[in-house]
Amino acid sequence: MESSALCTTCSSIDIISYFKREKGAQRDANNVVRPAEHAVSLGRLATIVSKFATCAFCRIVVHAIENRFLHPADIEEFLQKAPDMEMCIYSFLFAEDKDVEEPAKAYRIGIASVKEIPRGTLHTSLTNQLGVIQLLSDDATASGLRQLFLGRAVQTECANVELAKEWLSCCETSHGALCSSPDGTSSGTLKPSTLLIDVNEVCLVAAPENPRYVALSYCWPAKKMLTTLTSNVEFLHQPGALKERLSDLPLAVEDAIQCVRKLGERYIWIDALCIIQDSDDHKMDQIFQMDKVYSGAVLTIVAAPPKEAYTQYQDAGLPGFRANTRKIRQRVEMVQEIHLTTPLENQERALLFSKWDTRAWTFQERLLSRRLLYFTDVQMYFACSCNAFCEDGIGEGASPTARIYPGSNLWNPHARYVEDNVEWGSIPPSRKPFDSFWEATSAFQNLMFSDYSVREMSVQSDVLNAADGILALMRDAMNTEFAFGMPLAYLSYMLLWTNTMMFERRNVMLLNEAKRQVPLPSWSWAAWRGRTTLDFHYINGLRSETEFYLVDREGYAVEVRQRQLPRTQSFPVDGNKSLTTGSGLPNWLAEALQRTKHDGFDLSAFRFPKWLAVRASLATFTLEIVPNTLLGSQDIFPSSQFLQIKSGDKWIGSMVMNSEWAKVHATEYCDFEFIVISRTESLTYERWGQPGRLHLKPPVLFSPDLPTRTWSILNVMMIDRDGDVAKRLGTGVVHEDGWFEGETENMFLKLE
Repeated sequence: MESSALCTTCSSIDIISYFKREKGAQRDANNVVRPAEHAVSLGRLATIVSKFATCAFCRIVVHAIENRFLHPADIEEFLQKAPDMEMCIYSFLFAEDKDVEEPAKAYRIGIASVKEIPRGTLHTSLTNQLGVIQLLSDDATASGLRQLFLGRAVQTECANVELAKEWLSCCETSHGALCSSPDGTSSGTLKPSTLLIDVNEVCLVAAPENPRYVALSYCWPAKKMLTTLTSNVEFLHQPGALKERLSDLPLAVEDAIQCVRKLGERYIWIDALCIIQDSDDHKMDQIFQMDKVYSGAVLTIVAAPPKEAYTQYQDAGLPGFRANTRKIRQRVEMVQEIHLTTPLENQERALLFSKWDTRAWTFQERLLSRRLLYFTDVQMYFACSCNAFCEDGIGEGASPTARIYPGSNLWNPHARYVEDNVEWGSIPPSRKPFDSFWEATSAFQNLMFSDYSVREMSVQSDVLNAADGILALMRDAMNTEFAFGMPLAYLSYMLLWTNTMMFERRNVMLLNEAKRQVPLPSWSWAAWRGRTTLDFHYINGLRSETEFYLVDREGYAVEVRQRQLPRTQSFPVDGNKSLTTGSGLPNWLAEALQRTKHDGFDLSAFRFPKWLAVRASLATFTLEIVPNTLLGSQDIFPSSQFLQIKSGDKWIGSMVMNSEWAKVHATEYCDFEFIVISRTESLTYERWGQPGRLHLKPPVLFSPDLPTRTWSILNVMMIDRDGDVAKRLGTGVVHEDGWFEGETENMFLKLE
């Protein structure tokens, strides 16, 4: 490739010097890079676009800007909005590795507007940076640079599986236990019932002892496909059996088997074939070891084509794996005798429009895996606990502590050993015990409430099965048993969850350990569709005001003791009123507890209880709809309605409910019953020393006439009661003075 012509403006710029140090750049307090005032101007955007055909550098600048947008329509809209925007060039430190034999630094060119981009012009802009240009490694030696972190030309015919094989070897050789056992713990051995696919014999086999295998994470196609059943499992164990049925396999499965063979591995685990689909015993056996399956795999292959690639008749396979199936958008220009290219998207952005990244089952498959090989429509990516590798950038040889600029193609947001990822990334879950109450509950909220609760699933009764691997991991890390997906040692806080997007019940039955159908209870987040949050209850200090007991269907019961949140002040302080919930147990509960003690059961035997029995203080109040602007923003809880809890005409508390439910039920003529779950030491919206998102002050939660004192705020659950059996409707907060203005009653209730 020969150097192309340049315009007068671009020919005056010494391009290679920008890849040797930071030029024309400045950094803010958060270390976000921006162009400095002295950055070299490239002229108006419209002028740069007009020179697309005649200037190679203007051309690569336009391509860099195009890569900034997710949709072609967004590019056109931006060009129409900002033709007079003045553009400039600068360079910034993109990657730095001090922990290698020869410390390395790499720089990239940034293209930005001279002035700050108006809010709303760019949908995803953090700064006024509009594009990035990298140097290909081909020119490293001649330019006096190292190849590490420079660009690489992407193989256009198909994905470079030999490169993926090198990535795996690099990780296993250089990272060792940092990736093979990133949290220093083990998930345990696979069950004897585990099946694997032998890619050499092309058939099912019983997993050998301590097997080395690859796993596949993919979306099942809409069309009927071959699965392992009790009627064909014996046949599928015969050598060559799967080869005879290739036409009945999804392309993703067929491609994965071939990929494992090319990687030089022998075994692969694929759910459709390694789980006997019509055997409840075998299926539940495997579902309950998902944490072992994916964390035990040496590598997980991910099939992540864009959503539109799936049709009613066929899936897309592993994007780019087959010859002549790639649609690479890499642009390369020869400028001043060096090769310039625009980096392709990072793995997170490449996954943004994939069906795979929206599904419930794939959520845990990603988080549990030690190493992932992503096949996407953009390129192939590799991610482990230390680094990220991709086809268009050289990351092989980087240390686990290498600092990569966030959002770039070599950035791994889930890397465990880079300090920046605490703020910019998302550290994966671990079995390692949490150090504090807040660490445990925040991790659970981020995983199960913020992320998992919005995932899609074809079969709604899969809601807990699809998360069982994560829950098994969290069971160790939080040091608690779970019931219907709820961490039992933290019920005083975790029962306060709020569903903010919809109020649709999952009226489905689950299969328990005894293979019996059981309903999802109203008090579990899993019983409701839509995003779940604890953001309405940002608290500092917690005191449980309720006794909890699990009661099963066989006449057994067990008390659930609560983990205590450290407090700054003891209870009570002046003005606090104690909630007297009574003493003694109902005969039926006392007998059930004694039976459990006699037969030696513990909490682990109560994963699917019939009731969550509570001894609590109960009171009746009304609700009133008020503008969401009282929360400071109409959009804090989308599709939800802010409600005042009232005793007569007095505003004593607040809650958030689904807006459609509120329109129908929250009238001045309706009374609602509430029970107290716990008490808050003080309201605060800060965790980890960082400001929270709500920025609420106590006066917006109840009347300013009520004093804001320590331990005065009660966390309550609104219920629908029939005798001593009740269902959860929602949660909120009530001032203790307001609670005692009404008539209170102490009750033993069975939540279902």
